[in-house]
Amino acid sequence: MFIVAVCIPHLLIGCATNQRFLDEGTNTNDIAVLHRTTTAAAWVHRPNIVEIDGKLVGDLTYTKFELSPGRHRIYLVCEPAFTTVYTKFPRARVLEIDMKAGHQYQARCDITDGRANYWIEDVKTGAVMASIFSDTKDPLWQIKRDARTYCPNADNGQADAQLQIGHIYYEGNGIQKDLVQAYVWYSLSAKGGNIRAKDQLSAISQMLSQKQAAEARKRLDEWSPGKCQSDLLESVNK
Repeated sequence: MFIVAVCIPHLLIGCATNQRFLDEGTNTNDIAVLHRTTTAAAWVHRPNIVEIDGKLVGDLTYTKFELSPGRHRIYLVCEPAFTTVYTKFPRARVLEIDMKAGHQYQARCDITDGRANYWIEDVKTGAVMASIFSDTKDPLWQIKRDARTYCPNADNGQADAQLQIGHIYYEGNGIQKDLVQAYVWYSLSAKGGNIRAKDQLSAISQMLSQKQAAEARKRLDEWSPGKCQSDLLESVNK
């Protein structure tokens, strides 16, 4: 059951109100209201309210929930903005909150460095009434960010960016360590005049077996721009 509510633009909420979470006989003048953040902005993370007190919300068009005063369990999933570097939706979390009659609350979420944070705040005061800050980082977040940051410039011949790609393969942080690929990118960077790349190239040349060295020279000869990101992601999945 829902009714059409009056929009309140300054609260950034929609108009669809869900009243089925009210206790039977609850006076509608003595309720707590929970809002789900909605916005068309592509850079904003949006929390989807999946369950309230173990009951499925169902239709995600609902952005306003009228609840009986008291303690409630709110099951949230953070929907990342499409501009976010992420590989999967963050883990859903349950927040418990004591809601007071006459108060309005808003569910919020954010994704920082691959971690999802959830909180519910009082609309009027801005006070955080319940929060959970994730201790689980998306293991592929860093390599995704680095690929997006450095690969376009590396493919376009920028020596500093090529050096960074070489470091990623050399260090093996987030991907399978690959000295052959590191040699290729250090070589490209060195040709572009990067002194640090020349030093790295000299060091890594002593680490390669004859077979690896031959493969590295072959890949360098065959190198062409445009595969930086796909090669990195393929290394992640090996």
